[in-house]
Amino acid sequence: MTAARAPRATHPLVPIVPTAVDRLAALEARLFDGDARIARATASGQDVAAWEGFWVDLLRQYEDLAEAMSTGSVADEDAADRAA
Repeated sequence: MTAARAPRATHPLVPIVPTAVDRLAALEARLFDGDARIARATASGQDVAAWEGFWVDLLRQYEDLAEAMSTGSVADEDAADRAA
């Protein structure tokens, strides 16, 4: 018995366009990872001011995208991207 393989793209030149949900999940993962890294660096006495600034920028992106998704303004953008 062989292990199942992951599905492959039907054509190597077709880009995979992330949906708003994909982008939101990626931002969430980056926020959790950044928070953990900042906590570890702070505990070891490192200056994390620049990291914290970047993390806040990611948080704002997350909040903006979540707000756009809740109002439905991103869904139309994603549909248009897939149709193109």
